[in-house]
Amino acid sequence: MKTASQIGALVLGGAVALLTAGGIAIWGLGEGRKALQTVHDDRMVPLAQLAEIDRRMHQNRLNVVSAQANPKPERIQQARQSVEANIAEISKLWAAYMATYLTPEEKELASRFLATRTAFVKEGLVPSLEALSKEDKERIDQLAFIEVPRLHDAARVNLDALIQLQKAEAQRELIAAGQREQVATGVVALIALVGLLGAGTFGYLLARRLQRNLGAEPHELRTIVDSVANGNLNHRIQLKQG
Repeated sequence: MKTASQIGALVLGGAVALLTAGGIAIWGLGEGRKALQTVHDDRMVPLAQLAEIDRRMHQNRLNVVSAQANPKPERIQQARQSVEANIAEISKLWAAYMATYLTPEEKELASRFLATRTAFVKEGLVPSLEALSKEDKERIDQLAFIEVPRLHDAARVNLDALIQLQKAEAQRELIAAGQREQVATGVVALIALVGLLGAGTFGYLLARRLQRNLGAEPHELRTIVDSVANGNLNHRIQLKQG
């Protein structure tokens, strides 16, 4: 192979190595961005939705207890309006949450929560508002201090499980992203190392070939040429065997 061809091959090989390393680096960045997007869309947003559901459910429980403690018509009306508004908002938040990506385990937990939350509304909140309107003190006492807390606690167990799952899945995704980053970094480093070793070896062999073809080091040949140019024809030439 001609020297020019060898140099061209060296340059081409280096370019391929750089492009490969750059492509892997870009892939790694893209995967990292996808991981962060997944954590935000499928974990952080649902986590905020579930936390708001939890807050509003707890507020409904307090509304019933507060109205039981102060069963004036205006307070009962305020409690009713707050409970109904919270129920409607929770339903919207739940629908938005169910539209996100759910793992099989998450679907099971969501089904359990929906059942317990429905019971909390139909067997706890609605009867409480009716008992307050009818001024049925015995019934409202039983609901406010026994049924509503029991039903709320049952729903909250499943809601807490969903919240913990969001945190666990977010952590798992971040760990997986870190592992992909390590793999990409390792491959890029390996390509760089192989490229350096290959370029060094190729350069060394190319230099040896040039030296063999010339018969001496370039600075030695220059000394000889300068001597001849100055009329010194007695300069001894020591050719090296290649």
